[in-house]
Amino acid sequence: MSDDQAQEDLRFATLIGVTLLEVEPGTALRMHQSYFEPMPPPEAFAGVEQGWPEQLDKLEQLLVLE
Repeated sequence: MSDDQAQEDLRFATLIGVTLLEVEPGTALRMHQSYFEPMPPPEAFAGVEQGWPEQLDKLEQLLVLE
């Protein structure tokens, strides 16, 4: 892999932290997402505002079934 390819692969590297908090009457999920340098281009963030809530709704549906 060339240095250019390695840089391209790193462009979208992200770290997602999840904390579960005990609250009444259940559990709250706190999520924090951060990116590494170099930052992804702005178009890489398209759909994030819709995408994360959709994924969390799916997670909630799965947990309700348990």
